Amino acid sequence: MLNPQIAETRLKEFSTEKPQEKQRARIAALPGTSRAPALALLGLKPDGTPFVTEQDLSNWAKRYKQERAEMEAKERACQFLDRLSVGERETFFAALFPRLAPLLTAWWQPDGPTLYQGSSNRRPFRLLHGSTFPEAWHARRDLLEQLVSLSQYQEMPIDWFAAWTPYLGTYNADLFGRLSAVAIDAGGPEGDAVFEILRESGRGSHEIGAMGRHVPRGLLSASRPEGWEFVEKLLLAAQRQEGLRQSILEVVDEAHPQAFRRMLKVIRDNDLFRFSATVRAADTWFGMNWVAYEKLSVKQANAATETIETFLLDPQGRDEVLATTTDGQTVYLALWSLAFDDAQAALSAALPLLSDPLVERRYAALYLLTELRLSTAKPAILAAFDDADLRVAQKAFAATNWYADIGDNGDALTASLSQDDASLTEALETSVEPGTPLAGLLGGLKSAIEGIIAAVKGGDAIEETAPEEPDTPKAIVPPAGDDTRFEYLERNIPRFPAKERELEPVIWEWDKLEAQAENLADALPRVLGARPIERIFPFLPVMSSYGRAQVAETIAKRKDKTAAMRETLFDLVGDPASYTRHAAFRAIEKFDLADSEAEQIERLLTRKAADLRKSALSLLLKRTDEKVIESGERLTESRDVNQRVAGLDLLTQMVEKKRSPARARAVVTQFAADRAGKLTDGETRMLEPLLTEA
Repeated sequence: MLNPQIAETRLKEFSTEKPQEKQRARIAALPGTSRAPALALLGLKPDGTPFVTEQDLSNWAKRYKQERAEMEAKERACQFLDRLSVGERETFFAALFPRLAPLLTAWWQPDGPTLYQGSSNRRPFRLLHGSTFPEAWHARRDLLEQLVSLSQYQEMPIDWFAAWTPYLGTYNADLFGRLSAVAIDAGGPEGDAVFEILRESGRGSHEIGAMGRHVPRGLLSASRPEGWEFVEKLLLAAQRQEGLRQSILEVVDEAHPQAFRRMLKVIRDNDLFRFSATVRAADTWFGMNWVAYEKLSVKQANAATETIETFLLDPQGRDEVLATTTDGQTVYLALWSLAFDDAQAALSAALPLLSDPLVERRYAALYLLTELRLSTAKPAILAAFDDADLRVAQKAFAATNWYADIGDNGDALTASLSQDDASLTEALETSVEPGTPLAGLLGGLKSAIEGIIAAVKGGDAIEETAPEEPDTPKAIVPPAGDDTRFEYLERNIPRFPAKERELEPVIWEWDKLEAQAENLADALPRVLGARPIERIFPFLPVMSSYGRAQVAETIAKRKDKTAAMRETLFDLVGDPASYTRHAAFRAIEKFDLADSEAEQIERLLTRKAADLRKSALSLLLKRTDEKVIESGERLTESRDVNQRVAGLDLLTQMVEKKRSPARARAVVTQFAADRAGKLTDGETRMLEPLLTEA
C-alpha cells in the first residue's frame, strides 16, 4: 500500500492529457448512428457542446432542465447499446476506454441477469431480461457515468485499476470490483493477474493495492470458488475488526448467487449475527428492518437465514411451502428467495396472494412488492390500498408515489421542500414574536425555500395558469387506464383515523405503521390532474396546513376561478397557519375585491398575527381610494382594538402613499377626537406620527 501523497503524485503519471479530446476524436470515427449516444455518455450534445452549461447554482431552473436533458440522453444511449451486436458494442466502448472495451462488452449483458437496485438500501434482486426494464437501464447508466468520470485513465488496463482502486475514491470501489469480477471470469493472463492482485491486496502484501470494498466485491462476484473461500477466511479472521467485517458483509448481497449461499451458511454456522455489522448488512439483504428491533436474537436471525438458504437450495419445496403456509414471515422469505433469482417471477407469484383470505399472507406479498421497486409492481401496490385491513391499506399508501408526474423528481423535490417549509413555519409561528431576530430568520428561510421551489418548477408556481376547467366533472371516475390515484384517496380517507394511530403489527412486532387521514388528504392536490378542484374541498378540514396551502396554490393555477374557488380562498386567508394564509393571499393578490370580500378581509384583522395584518392591508390597499377610506372608517369604528389599530395603519399608509391624504387625515382626526382619553398604547403609537405631522 502506498502513502496517499505518493499515490497522488504517481497517479499523475498515468493520467492522459486532454482525455475528452482523445475520446471525441475516436468517437468521430464511429458509425454515424453511434456518435450521438457516445457523446451523450460524455455529457455532450451531438454537436459536441455540453448539456450542462449553467455553472451558477443559484439559477436552479436552467441547470435543472439541462441536467434532465443530459440524463435522458444517457438513458437513450444505454438503450442504443442494448440494440447493438457484440462486435458493434466493443467498437463503441473502444472509443471511450480502448483497453477496457472487451471487458465492458462482456459486462454489458442486457438480456442476462441484472442486479438492478443501487444505493445503500438496495435488495439483491435480479431481472433476467434487463433490456426490457428501465430499472436495469438506470443501473447500467450509473456505472457508465462513474467510469466516464475517470476518463483521464482511459489508457489503463483492468489489472491497473484492480491495484489502484484504493486511491481513486471509495465511491469507485464497487465499479472496479464488478469489472474485476468480469475480468476474472474471462480468464487468461489478465484475469489471473486481477485475481492475484485482489488476494494480495486483501492480505496486505501487494506493493500498491490495499484492502477495500473492491476486494470482496471482485472475488465474491466472480465465479471462482477459491476467491469465495479467501473472503470467507477474511471474514472469520476479522474478530474485533468491525470495519473489515463491515466492508465484506456490505457486498455479500451482490455476490455470485452461489457465493451468497455459501456466505449465508458461514454466517449462520459461526453465529456472526452477534455482531452489529452483520445485522446491519442483513437488513440490506432481507429488508426486514432488524436494526429497529432491539430484542432480535441470534437464534431468530439464524432461523430466518436458514429458511432462505433452504428456499434457495430447493425451489420446488419453496413453492410448496408458499402455497400452504399461514406464517407471514415464511411467505415473505419464500417470495424473497424467488426474487433473488428472478424479480419478475416473484412479482407474478405475489399478485394472487394480495387477495388471500389471510391478512398475514396479503401483507407479506405486499411487503415484497414494495421491496421489488419495479414500475410493473406499482398498479398492484395501488390496488392494495383498497384492502379491507387498514394495515395493508396504510402499507400500500406509504409505498405509492403521490406526485403529479410519477416520473418527475422535480415535483417530488418541490413537494418535499414545500412540506418542510410548512412544518417548520407551523411549529415556530406561535412562539416567535414579530420583529425579533428569530422572526427575521424564519422569514428568510421561508423566502429561500420558496426560491428553490420556484426554480425547480421553472418560475413562480403561483403565477402559472392551467387550461380552463369545467365547473362540474364530466365523469366522477376517470375511464379505465387513466391515473386513478385520486379516486383511491377519495374513497379511503373516510375510513382512516382523524388522529394519528399506531396500528398493530401484522407480521413483525417492530414493523409498526401509523395511519392518519390527514396524510391521504394532503396528497389529493398532487394527483388532482384535470378533475374539478371542487372535489377536494370537502376534505379541507382533514388536511394539514401544508395540504391546505397546496389547495390554495392549485386554485391559483386555474385560469377562471369559480365562485366556490374564490370562497375557499377567502376562507383560507383566515387559516390558523401562517404558511397556508401566505399561499392563499398570494393566490388572491391580483383579485379585484368585491365589497363583501373586502369586509371578510377586514374581519380577519381582529387577530394579532403580523403576517396576516400585513397581507390583509396589502389587499385592501389595491382597491380605489374611496373603497380604502371606507375600510379605514369601518375598522376605526370597530369595538375590537386590533381592528382599530389595523384601520389606523391602513390610513397611515394612504397618507404615506399620497392617496387622498386629506380624507385619510380627516378620518384619523375624527377618530382621535372620538377616542380622547380612551386611546390604547397601540392606538397612540399609530396616531402620533399623523397628528404631529398635521
